[in-house]
Amino acid sequence: MNSEINNQLDNEEAVRTAQKSFHSRTVSRRKLLASLGITGAAAMLSGAILPVNSVRASVAHSVYGGGGPHSADNLTYKYETSLQGRSVGDRLRERVSVKDFGAVGDGVADDTASINAAIQNVSASGGGTLYVPRGTYNIAAAKTSNTAPGGVIMKSGVHLQFDSGAVFKAIPTGSMYYSIVSIIDCERVRISGAQLVGERYEHLDTQGEWGHGFLVMNSSQLTIVDTQIRDCWGDGLYIRSAAKITLVRIVSDNNRRQGMSLISCTDFRADHCIFQNTNGTDPQSGVDLEPNQATEEVRNVSFNACQFINNQGRGFVVGIRRGATCENIHLSDSVITGNRYESFRIAGRNNSIIRSITLTNVILDDFDIGLANEAAITNVALDRIECKSMVFRSVAHLLVTRTVLHSDTPSEVRSLEFNNVSDAVVRDAWILDSSSSGIGLVSGYNERITLDRVTIRNAAGHGIQANSTSAKQITIVNCEIKDSASSGIEGVSVDWIVSRNFLRNNRNLGIRLASTADHSIISENHCSGNASGDIVNDGAATNLIVNNMLV
Repeated sequence: MNSEINNQLDNEEAVRTAQKSFHSRTVSRRKLLASLGITGAAAMLSGAILPVNSVRASVAHSVYGGGGPHSADNLTYKYETSLQGRSVGDRLRERVSVKDFGAVGDGVADDTASINAAIQNVSASGGGTLYVPRGTYNIAAAKTSNTAPGGVIMKSGVHLQFDSGAVFKAIPTGSMYYSIVSIIDCERVRISGAQLVGERYEHLDTQGEWGHGFLVMNSSQLTIVDTQIRDCWGDGLYIRSAAKITLVRIVSDNNRRQGMSLISCTDFRADHCIFQNTNGTDPQSGVDLEPNQATEEVRNVSFNACQFINNQGRGFVVGIRRGATCENIHLSDSVITGNRYESFRIAGRNNSIIRSITLTNVILDDFDIGLANEAAITNVALDRIECKSMVFRSVAHLLVTRTVLHSDTPSEVRSLEFNNVSDAVVRDAWILDSSSSGIGLVSGYNERITLDRVTIRNAAGHGIQANSTSAKQITIVNCEIKDSASSGIEGVSVDWIVSRNFLRNNRNLGIRLASTADHSIISENHCSGNASGDIVNDGAATNLIVNNMLV
């Protein structure tokens, strides 16, 4: 009992000493700590002093300033005697915590209101960093529509910095809509180190698909780094009407609808991100670029060193309609594998426009472009791609370079297939062990296509197979086609140039000109070991066949 009384007296003396220092307004850091002692210093930091009219002021007013003559803003200190003084309130504001505003982080309390109050305070004070200490913060994320704000509502100029082990967890709901973090009408927002966990396993209904980790709308200059989003009822990230978005080392895992949806966005970049294990309700893709209206555009988008893996839909989708536009989409140094359907698919319709798609040094299972209803895609460039198959439909201005296609499963799919393609070049490519023909020009109208330095080996069908009536102005030069189960080149038609190629050990013919072949040139080819003959002309006499070496 005596020791408790003595401690109380010591504390009261420390408080009186500190109160005397208010009148001098400026004290050195050493004198301040010495006057308070250990117990008094702890009392000051906990907010036990600085009374206002004998009533302890709120955290926002007394600790961070604005609480009258005895607030932290009116207490100054000097780090060293020779240095300029500054207020305690100014120093405390350098590291504002959500717990200063009442958040608990115990996995039981609803911390939504407290966190939103902290965000509002930091933004209203001109912006800065808001710290989220370790703990699980329950978030009431439910809302009334997909585009309404819900959960934690960010404000402009705020950096939400998570400690290791700090988690925002969505409170289970029966609502079709929720967002754990909403970034709407904001600019200059940064989020780092976050963990967002949805409630897909505790969801209280079976309807809807719009429970998102991040909802981003009408916002710009957003950066999210070192963040995990998982187990959401809808998308990990849903981004609409946004600009200047940067994601770095993001993992979007086991979300129900999409890893990420980009509805309309310009100047987007993702580096070292992973979009994986999406499953539950269609489309179930890793990333989906899906502008849906003529007013919606996705432009200047890049993914670098990213992974799109093990999704129950596709790995990466550009799916647009109703006159929407996707332009300048770039993937580099990335992996797209293990997805249930195509690794990379472009699907457009209803007068939609897709321009400038570039893939560089990407490993994927297959690549598919399929457009319909007057959609148009132009300027596709693929470099250093490794995959099993590629299908191009309704494409103009296509360049494929330094690419390896290697089929390891029987699927009766041509490794490289063209359908309504014009002005295309395939150069320095290897097509190995095709389960059907190596290259197909059999569907739609294909014209002005060049194959240069392409190696085709062990195709289960023809090396190159063409439709005799619709593949025109095809150039095949400097290629090697060998060991095909049928002919090396089948179906040469109108205005072809086939020159300086090696055709060896194909089990039918080396080259066959179709009955429709006209004004084609077959020259300087080296043919040997083809089982049924080297060059057969079933077409017109106007075809020029000269200077070939037949062994």
